Amino acid sequence: MRSRKDPPPVAGYKKVCGTGILAVLIWQASQAEDIAAFRFTGFDGYVLLDYLRDGLTSGSGGPVNTEQKQSDLREEVFVMTHSYVYHPNFISLDIGGGPIRQDNSIDLGGIETNAGKTLYNFTGRATLLRDKPMRGSLFYEHLNPTVSVAPGEIMLQENTHYGFDFSMSGSAQGFPLSLGYNHTQIQGSGAGRVLDDETDQISFN
Repeated sequence: MRSRKDPPPVAGYKKVCGTGILAVLIWQASQAEDIAAFRFTGFDGYVLLDYLRDGLTSGSGGPVNTEQKQSDLREEVFVMTHSYVYHPNFISLDIGGGPIRQDNSIDLGGIETNAGKTLYNFTGRATLLRDKPMRGSLFYEHLNPTVSVAPGEIMLQENTHYGFDFSMSGSAQGFPLSLGYNHTQIQGSGAGRVLDDETDQISFN
């Protein structure tokens, strides 16, 4: 008869150890599946067809009024890709873009002008060591939106935005640290309006 202080049977002990080793090997294999020189993880996007017609009538109380009309047709395709290099937590990439066709017509008191432009959207971000105590990212963005600034006035903009951010936390330096730089430039033109704005920002916390 075996007392309560006797060690468990050796066969049962080997069975428990074997199950633990098998679980570790399965976990390591699942982690190794994420390692690749380059791999896509997803796609998304949209197709846009937008038509806008706007008008403005102004006068000074007399019999003659001034009419201003503007119409815009916008066709846009955008595709975003998600991928990584070597491992999702090493370098992750979010890159997307697509063409834009913009046609507009402006009628100022019976004088009509038409114009068309082929533009593009592009956005990209590379994140290094995501979800780690020390991480950073680089980003660049070029967009061409339209903005309604007044009745009968639609402005086509070109927005450029790029920079980087870096952060570090944990016990290595004893306090959290973050550093970032942003450059933004907005240019636009419309009926009687011109926009040119440029901003540089540096943050250190």
